[in-house]
Amino acid sequence: MTDPIVSLEIAKLTVEASGQGRTLVTVRNLGTIVEGFPFQVSSPVRQFRHCTTVAPKSQKVIRITGFWRRTSPSPRSRSAP
Repeated sequence: MTDPIVSLEIAKLTVEASGQGRTLVTVRNLGTIVEGFPFQVSSPVRQFRHCTTVAPKSQKVIRITGFWRRTSPSPRSRSAP
């Protein structure tokens, strides 16, 4: 397996209380076979895991949208790596 090239539009999202954040992940498969690439998105309150497949010599762009729901009356910002 040839190592993929992965790029992030924004590496660390900051989401305000009751707001949302968005970023794009681009995965390029430089190999000669279809490959599966797992990834994980973590925040202080939730984790999300997904696996995507990318055809040989091509790329896939994945849109990630994170929501932060306010659970207390005081507004706070949260960051997700």
